[in-house]
Amino acid sequence: MSSVNAIKKEAVIFRMVTAQKMCVHGLKAKDLLQRKGYHVTDNHLTCPEEIAAFKAQHGVQTVPQIFIDDIRVGGFDDLQHFLGIGNRRQDETTYTPVIVLFIIAAAFALNAMLIAQVDVSLTRFLELFISSSMVLLGLQKLQDIDRFATMFMSYDLLAQRWVRYAYVYPFIECGAGILMMTGTLTIISAPITLVAASIGAISVFKAVYVDKRELKCACVGGDSKVPLGFVSLLENVMMVLMAVWMLNNVQKLTGLELRILIPILVLIAAIDLYINYGRVNSSVAEAEQSEALVQIEIPSELSGLATIGKRGFDKNCAACHGENAVGQDGVAP
Repeated sequence: MSSVNAIKKEAVIFRMVTAQKMCVHGLKAKDLLQRKGYHVTDNHLTCPEEIAAFKAQHGVQTVPQIFIDDIRVGGFDDLQHFLGIGNRRQDETTYTPVIVLFIIAAAFALNAMLIAQVDVSLTRFLELFISSSMVLLGLQKLQDIDRFATMFMSYDLLAQRWVRYAYVYPFIECGAGILMMTGTLTIISAPITLVAASIGAISVFKAVYVDKRELKCACVGGDSKVPLGFVSLLENVMMVLMAVWMLNNVQKLTGLELRILIPILVLIAAIDLYINYGRVNSSVAEAEQSEALVQIEIPSELSGLATIGKRGFDKNCAACHGENAVGQDGVAP
């Protein structure tokens, strides 16, 4: 091994992690650095005073801030640029949503062929309704998976501890729905769905009914204006019921299916332990939107460049700095 490769790449990140708020872009930056092979020194700014002092010391307006080799790189978008990772412009065209839609449509067509023997019972209707809803909701998330992940991490307990889960979840929801339509690989799809939906239901219940937070629901994608609450909870409860129903209908497990089921059950136990007893800061949670610190009036009509800028702010900054940069919970507007 060369001396260059033997040197561990070092990065330092300063991000907001208070008793009521966690900046998800800081979490994403830490995850990206670790995936790129950096040893990350993670510094938490735990109160408004620390945040203000840090900004004044370094002459910056926002956090997180990343330093590599004692040189300030900047925030999450700057880090992506530094690492040579493309960050698609707001006005850039993409065929990704269409491609995803056609892939899911092909899966629907295949399922229609497999269920040629029509069952018109209420039970079968509910099975197809719930599984179809899972696929369509997953499709909504996949159209802009990065934006969905940003919103999802603001309340999902597992995504806050394992960032990549936020990007895997839409595929779990879509794939499980497709498999459940025809009862294919139930021994795999049902337990995975049960785990993901149970975590989701607990996360939503905690955020809305325990912590009393007012957040947007990521259930229909990252651009959602739907408030987090009953709709998202219903989505997860439907998935839990569907998974339990499908497992209940499994008549007899073969030796191969048992060998598949046992690792899944071990995975369920491991995830439960990770969420409840893992090495995490139990005080970390995304804060609800508080009263505005300043009053800002946005013109009814914006120029083209101003519209692009506002969309970029809404996507990357509003979760921490408030809608239209009005500020919240001691974070500077």
